[in-house]
Amino acid sequence: MYIAFIACAIFAVFVILFDFFRARKMILQHSQAVFPDASVKMRTDRGEVSPLHFKSKDWRVRRGLFIASIAVIIFVLGAVIFGNIEPTLNLFFLSLFYPLFTLAQAKVPSFFITESGIYADEKFHPWEAVNSAEVSTIRLGSEAYGMFENSADYKEVTFHLNRRNGKQFKLYVYRTETLEKLISVCSHYEVDISSFQSHHNDFLPHEKSDEKLIP
Repeated sequence: MYIAFIACAIFAVFVILFDFFRARKMILQHSQAVFPDASVKMRTDRGEVSPLHFKSKDWRVRRGLFIASIAVIIFVLGAVIFGNIEPTLNLFFLSLFYPLFTLAQAKVPSFFITESGIYADEKFHPWEAVNSAEVSTIRLGSEAYGMFENSADYKEVTFHLNRRNGKQFKLYVYRTETLEKLISVCSHYEVDISSFQSHHNDFLPHEKSDEKLIP
């Protein structure tokens, strides 16, 4: 029992550490972003995208969960090894690992582009892994319709990846100016955007925007 418990704890700590430092690296890379260059209204499946920095609310929550999870795992591991606890309590402590593991893996909603590729919800996709970008309007019956407030006012951008790197990931963009700049950047890095070009007239602006675009 002890060996299985210790192995599970070590694995959980390793995964939590890996995810935490991956998120930290992502925030460091954000300073090199070529898109967006200002705060814009976008969402991912994880939530609303906000500017990334080490003082942001999302990062403080992420760091707090990391510290709490590691502290609890170390405490429980020490109690099991040195506390002469009944085997039934060992199983109880082991059952605590799953919710801790899940909370510690909560991703920061994020999307930005660098010269090397795309960061989306903490995961990095190099340009060679991105095959194409497809844009569609969110309408009644769409999978994203009703997923978040004013969802019908957003455009859905689906990035298709090659088979080796996964299937796809999605971004929801509010302003057409932002969308057009995103597509322009993707085109620059040789991502297939033919679906956007063939339906360009369908994506009209919601309103005039003063968002700063990349020169």
